Amino acid sequence: MKCIHAITISLFLLGGCAVSQEQQNADNKGPVCTREIRVGSNIPVVNCAASTTEQDRQRMVDDVNSSMSNMPRNLPSGK
Repeated sequence: MKCIHAITISLFLLGGCAVSQEQQNADNKGPVCTREIRVGSNIPVVNCAASTTEQDRQRMVDDVNSSMSNMPRNLPSGK
């Protein structure tokens, strides 16, 4: 049970860390674009994604929580 809570909390925290402060302050009308340089390359890549509202984020967290609650509690040991 502790493992499920730890996974849920870590997913929630990682989701909060994925957005920079600048992106959080921007209005949620357009796409959010980030520029990153991939490992092993010097060519920058621009990734754009649709902005999400607080309601969308809460719905995603609720979906994760409901899917975690539907997982089997006792997995077979394989022996």
